[in-house]
Formats: sequence, structure tokens, C-alpha cells
Amino acid sequence: MILLLITLSILLILFVLLALILWMPLCLQISSKRQYVALSIPPLAGGHLSWEGGEFSLGYRLLFWRRAWNMPVLLTKISKKEAESTSLEEKESSSKRKRKAGKKRWGKFLLRKLRKNAWDILRSFKIRYWNVNLDTDDFILNAYLYPVSVAWCIWGRHPIRINFDGKQEIELDLVQRPIRVLYAILK
Repeated sequence: MILLLITLSILLILFVLLALILWMPLCLQISSKRQYVALSIPPLAGGHLSWEGGEFSLGYRLLFWRRAWNMPVLLTKISKKEAESTSLEEKESSSKRKRKAGKKRWGKFLLRKLRKNAWDILRSFKIRYWNVNLDTDDFILNAYLYPVSVAWCIWGRHPIRINFDGKQEIELDLVQRPIRVLYAILK
């Protein structure tokens, strides 16, 4: 009886954790204005890639622990490790070819399913914030697009601005829950 209660409680905890993971939001932020890309699960973890002062910066956050690197420093460390591991990769390549032969069917099935439901998957993304600042480098085309963009800003939620200064900027904040993607694939 006690063993049954323990197994049921473990299964219940696993079910609750799976439900939390499926309903947690996954946020993607892209900004060409700040030269920043971030992917995060807001309460738990996140990662970012940014361009600051002529160098790429890569970082991540996991609960209360943060870590950030500058890309030139990280790339020099990686290149040293690659030089040491080239001989090991040649030995392992033959065994990997044998394992990949069985995976081709699943890959084709998944690609077919994704291609069939691609529009539903794209519609499952929610746009939290969207700001587009556009210049086509053609004054006449900009003049034609300007009234359309003003009407879009008045009647729509997401602004598209036309400028004559030569700036092209986009800021995008997307939110996705894994359960919506799973539903779109299985639908």
C-alpha cells in the first residue's frame, strides 16, 4: 500500500512538471536597434547574443546563476580544443554512420508533418511587441507607403513607420508555449 502511494505521488509530480513545462512561455526578442537577440523561459532560464562595442557577446541565465562571454575569447578556447579532438572524431565517424541509417525514416516523417502544419505552427506564435522602422531608399515609394503606415498605426496594434532618414530597424517580441506547437502539429 505504501509502495503504491509512493509511485502514485512520483507519477503525479512528474505529470505536474510536464504540464508546467508545456505551459511555460518561451520568449524570443529580436532588436536590430540595440543589436540584440534573446531567447528565454522567463522564470527559469534565458540566453542572449548581442553586438556591443564591435564584439559579439554571448550569455545565459539559469535561475540565479549568470554567465557571459565575449566571442573572440570564446572562439580561441574552442579552436584549441578542436585541434586536440580531430583524431578522435575520425575514429568515431564510422560508428555514427551506422546509427544515422535508422533515423532517416523519422526525419522524413517529421519533416512531412511539419511541412503540412507549418502555417498552423506559425499562427501559434503570439506577437507581444512589434515595431518596424523602414526606409526603402526611394523617396517616391516612401511617399506612397507613408499614408498606409499611418493608417496601419491608427487601426492596428503593431506600428510600421516609414522614414526618409535611411534607417531600417525592427524590434520583435514573440511568445510561444510548447503546448501550442504540440497542438498545431497533432491537429
